[in-house]
Amino acid sequence: MKKRTHEHPGTIRMVDLSRGTTRDKPIDEVPEEQRFVYLKDGAATQDPNEATEVVPVVLVEMMAVDKSGKLVPPEKANKIFIREFGPDRRPLRSTTMVPERPQAPG
Repeated sequence: MKKRTHEHPGTIRMVDLSRGTTRDKPIDEVPEEQRFVYLKDGAATQDPNEATEVVPVVLVEMMAVDKSGKLVPPEKANKIFIREFGPDRRPLRSTTMVPERPQAPG
């Protein structure tokens, strides 16, 4: 099967919904493995050689929330959600992070 590869437009729009900021990051400032999502029959794969489609990440949205779901700065977050999109806002990957907090001295 022939692999469908989409050319990267050269930047990734980084949107921090918690802070209300947006910036366009050149792909040469982004690690190679974060520039594209490799798909095998529509599902993500870590192995580029298995991929039947390679889709560029063009938009990343980050949202940090507290325990009640209210937007907060990442350093105060209970959870951080990161969503990555391809062209035309095609959903590609999502990650949920729970920040580690230093233990209070006992």
